[in-house]
Amino acid sequence: QISSTCTNAGGITLAPNAGTTISVTGATMPNGQASCTIDVLVGNVPGQVNPSCVANPAAFTNGPGNIAGLANIANGVVPSCLVVTPSAPSIAIAFGPPSVGIGVASTLTYTITNPNNIALTAATFTNTLLNLSVQAAGPAGGTCLGANGNVLAAGQTALTFSSLTIPASGSCTVTVPVTSGAVGVWPTTASGVTTAQTAAGPVSNTASLTVTAATPT
Repeated sequence: QISSTCTNAGGITLAPNAGTTISVTGATMPNGQASCTIDVLVGNVPGQVNPSCVANPAAFTNGPGNIAGLANIANGVVPSCLVVTPSAPSIAIAFGPPSVGIGVASTLTYTITNPNNIALTAATFTNTLLNLSVQAAGPAGGTCLGANGNVLAAGQTALTFSSLTIPASGSCTVTVPVTSGAVGVWPTTASGVTTAQTAAGPVSNTASLTVTAATPT
């Protein structure tokens, strides 16, 4: 996408996808016009990120050294750095089965989805359970790399999961068996997921576990 305030900027050519060259020829300004602009929409190479220009300015900086072939114009380009950050992952939760008796386990499944074409590492999220608790001590389950490194205690209600890796352009799960000693419909919502590459994403949906009384005999 190209836009310009120059009188004649029709000689702008762009490199094909993933190319890095922009060529401009024939741009003119009438007498009395102090300046004009040529704007070109650019994007990063897939998989590249640059969370901080302070930490890594060179590869994402456009400066006077990147400008060549000038004619009838001075090189007054000031170095400019582009910050490129991946999108935060999303998280969804569900109980299976969604209805159990008192003291019976239901599996709480957290599904984390990564919209980026790079893996997200060091993922962390929390979930505080009300009227629910972990049914049995042991490591969390699921398909996320690092899930089983999170060991939970029976009866635990404040859950924190960390050191997870979310695959590129994909999703994975973390699972926990939970139970309740009280009849009712018990909702819960997980926090957003934070990773080494992103800030916290949005909180999850709210899922509810229905707990029913035991049938008398």
